[in-house]
Formats: sequence, C-alpha cells, structure tokens
Amino acid sequence: MAATAKTLVVFRLGAELCAMPVSAVAEVLHMAETARPPGLPRILEGFLDLRGTAVAVLRPDRLFNLPEIRLALYTPALVLRGARPPMAVLVDAVVGVLPASDIVPIEEDRTFNGCVVAEARTTAGAAHLLAPERLLLEQERRRVAEFETLLHERREAAEAGEAPT
Repeated sequence: MAATAKTLVVFRLGAELCAMPVSAVAEVLHMAETARPPGLPRILEGFLDLRGTAVAVLRPDRLFNLPEIRLALYTPALVLRGARPPMAVLVDAVVGVLPASDIVPIEEDRTFNGCVVAEARTTAGAAHLLAPERLLLEQERRRVAEFETLLHERREAAEAGEAPT
C-alpha cells in the first residue's frame, strides 16, 4: 500500500535508519546533563530540565537491544511533542527532515508493542517509521511518570529550602 508523501524526521539508531512524523517532534536538542534519581529504569538516561519541565530521556538503543549510543557533547535528543510524561529520545544522528515518497504499513504484531508502524522510503533510504506513543509499555510509562513526579516534588522542596523526602 502506498501512501501520499509525508514529512519525517529521519535519524540513525546504530546502523538502523528510523523516522518519526515531523508533527511528533517538538525540537531537537544537543544532549544536556541529566538528573539520575536512584532506581531509574535502564531504559532512561535520566531527566533533563527543559525550561523548567522535567523531560525523561529515553534510550531506544536499550529498548531495541541495539549497540549503545555513545554519548557526547552533541548527541541529539528528539523532544516529543505532547508526550505524557514529557519525553525525549536519544539518537545517534539526525539525518534530516525529509519527505517520504512511499509508506508501507507493517502489521502491529510484527514489532515490539507495535512501535514500528511502517517502512518509509526517503532520499536517505528505507527507514523504520516509529510511533512515539508506542515506544513504552503502559507500565513503563507509569513508572517514568512516577519518577517525573518525584523529581518535580524534590525540585519544589529544594527551591523552598526544605529537606528532600
């Protein structure tokens, strides 16, 4: 099945070319220092403070059992638009914002949690089209939200000069 052209943010995860709809990405940041609360799930790098909002930084390399992304000063993180809890996705490199000339759907049960929804043909090559809302299982999403709440409460306590709980 061919679909009409769609604009995608195309990026690399190891040797894999992946993409998300441009409408799903609020911005691209260079990796910043993250807070790492005790007990943080392995799938998270930590939380970054983005203009006063705690944003969970997801490690898709660990989710998909890919070679580790080597973190450096300019490692890109894609901040997802409207994600609850707020989330960014670490990637190896952003290839660009490209049109997809052909999008072929993939059956939902063929990938983990149905997170790869299609193969998209771009000028950079064929890319796995990811559904950002399906990157985490519901229980993972709840756990991330709990950590985000804890971080927010600790920040408020610190600003008020109280001891953290």
